[in-house]
Amino acid sequence: MNVAKCSPEAITELLRNPLPLRLARGEDLNVLRPVQYLGNKQRSLGVILSAIEDLVSQGDAVFDLFSGTSVVSQGLTALGLKVSAVDVSTACCAMAQATLGVGRSNWMGSPSEMISSWQQASASPYEELTSKFAPWIGLEELALQARDGKALISAGQRVPQVWRTEGAESNLLRLFSTWNDAALLGSQRSLALLSPVVAGSYLGIEQAVTVDARRKAITEMVERGEIDGWQSSVMITALLAATSKAAYSPGKHFAQPHRTDASKNLNFHSGRALADRSVDIATTAEEFVRLLFRRPRPEQASEVLQMPVNEINADELKSRNVHLVYADPPYTAQQYSRFYHVLDTLALGVPHPLQIYRGAVTSGLYPNGRYFSPFCSKRQATPAFEELATTCYDAGATMVLSYSTSANGSTGNQRMISLDELCKIFFEVYGSAAVEVRELAHGYRQFNSGDSARPSRDDPEVLLIAHAA
Repeated sequence: MNVAKCSPEAITELLRNPLPLRLARGEDLNVLRPVQYLGNKQRSLGVILSAIEDLVSQGDAVFDLFSGTSVVSQGLTALGLKVSAVDVSTACCAMAQATLGVGRSNWMGSPSEMISSWQQASASPYEELTSKFAPWIGLEELALQARDGKALISAGQRVPQVWRTEGAESNLLRLFSTWNDAALLGSQRSLALLSPVVAGSYLGIEQAVTVDARRKAITEMVERGEIDGWQSSVMITALLAATSKAAYSPGKHFAQPHRTDASKNLNFHSGRALADRSVDIATTAEEFVRLLFRRPRPEQASEVLQMPVNEINADELKSRNVHLVYADPPYTAQQYSRFYHVLDTLALGVPHPLQIYRGAVTSGLYPNGRYFSPFCSKRQATPAFEELATTCYDAGATMVLSYSTSANGSTGNQRMISLDELCKIFFEVYGSAAVEVRELAHGYRQFNSGDSARPSRDDPEVLLIAHAA
């Protein structure tokens, strides 16, 4: 169906009944979402792909800007398109490389072989790290065995960290010193990556140790030439998926862990702690490796570009013969680096010095030097969108843009640019006759729940399509 030429009634009916996640020839898209992610397009993917399918031909080159968890990129490859997934996040780029199979043709082994090698390589770092955190892991294990959520929370509050060294024995202090040195030098040489920072908060102590041991194994396997880029991205993505599943935070993000101060009723938090700390990192990651191997090998070669979107120019799009650009930018002041800094650190494999605010670390345990997107700035958003629209137009590319409006005067997620302002930009660049807006059948789902939720919020999701001449 050519949606662009359908009657308004037909378009309304299509958006009221989103297409299933299947290709026209009836095959499953087999889309994976490795981690919980703000505004991911898994629910609206059918409608997005239906709109795009009418604008392209099989084999066309397309750009997926702000690729996130790679859900849309996966759908585009399933349509037989040549995809360039673009994101500034190291974690997002690892996920895209793994799910899109970039470099997979070089690997002929099985998932069992990959998992076995990974297990063997992580055994030594795991043993070394558990010996350093042994007393605290012991407390955690006792609490888990007793199904005592409050004791579990208490163990997490007491475990020494690089930012809270009270009670640390000499071997743990040496580990913290090595971590600090690696953080200052930007080095992967530290045995530990996350356990000196997030053990007992976002992750359980044993969970953080397991993540570190598995990540250290990946680094060493790459250095020894045992695995290539795609294999390492598979292991990293699997580890990201397990870490996201285990995250002890509202919405499974990393803006801040659950607050568990003594003034609160901890019944809910105790139950969440028991559930989240019970996630087996190693088993969960290995299961995700097998899921990644079940993805079909792509028909078209794809690529992953780690870079800020505003660094892409028209010449770069022209050099790749890009026919269409899909973009799902952030629209609020919520910087994504605040929500995914733990995952980015994990993907990069290098510790970062912690941000100090008013003499203390932040509640989210943020690192220094987080990326700040111009699309999340009231002052910078408009010129950023103007530059994006002009770049795509100058390259002769059709632009498909996802946007969620903010209705009912919601103050929870104020948009940095309104839909009217956005349309005005694309009218001026592409011409008003070339631009259309389609509302999807469902609204943007709130990320938080419970006390943080806003029942009155109604944020309809739309597609803005600017057709190339």
